[in-house]
Amino acid sequence: MTRPIQRDGWGYDDGRVELVPRGATGAAAPEAPDDPDGRMTEMATMPGNRGKVVNLLNDLIQLDYDAIEAYSAATARLSEVGDKNQLTEFMDDHRRHTQDLAVLVRNLGGAPAGGADFKQVLTRGKVMIGALAGDDAILRAMKSNEETTLRAYEKALRAEGLAPGVREVLDRNLGDERRHRAWIEARLGRRLFTQSPPEAPRH
Repeated sequence: MTRPIQRDGWGYDDGRVELVPRGATGAAAPEAPDDPDGRMTEMATMPGNRGKVVNLLNDLIQLDYDAIEAYSAATARLSEVGDKNQLTEFMDDHRRHTQDLAVLVRNLGGAPAGGADFKQVLTRGKVMIGALAGDDAILRAMKSNEETTLRAYEKALRAEGLAPGVREVLDRNLGDERRHRAWIEARLGRRLFTQSPPEAPRH
């Protein structure tokens, strides 16, 4: 799998966030406007810091592209219209994440990762999602995927040298991940309750 922007080999504490394959081929998200005053990407002055932050942001872009394709595959298989609509909104959140993160990468002088960089992994993920049977299984898979992305954002926010503007974007995206997971957990709980068999009569 292609790892863009590996100038200084920096990754997460464990060397790399484990990517859960999800989704199909991904087209690059439309570019968001650059930050004209540089407020979002005001960085520390250490020369090596920018390369590390670019790598961190591109890793997150990869996970968000992965999530987009997972939601695309999931919404195509869910039977409940309300669930499809909600997951489509979550997919749009992840698209916005890729755009906002790409702005930060460009303002740091890097090249944002694009969905095409991860085509092979995303295609394998589509096959995996397609093999799941039933809405419950799909929602559980999406909950697991959101937990992976959520942990990646939490770990990224612990990195040193993040400018306030960068931290602001990561915090906002993390809030979306927490909201996504909470909704999926609640939805699974409601489905479990409504699908429970009636209690046997007592004698």
